[in-house]
Amino acid sequence: MNDQKLATLTLHAGHDVTANGSTGAEPICQTTSYVFDGSNQTAISFTTLETK
Repeated sequence: MNDQKLATLTLHAGHDVTANGSTGAEPICQTTSYVFDGSNQTAISFTTLETK
């Protein structure tokens, strides 16, 4: 067994196609985080009122 096959099996291990909306591969969840100076800046950024 080569490393690529082991890595692929490791990534997909335990994925149940029938329990996950018939997806052929495990969905990848991407996340991010932001740092703002305060709630006003946050509100402006997410309502797209801030000019870049």
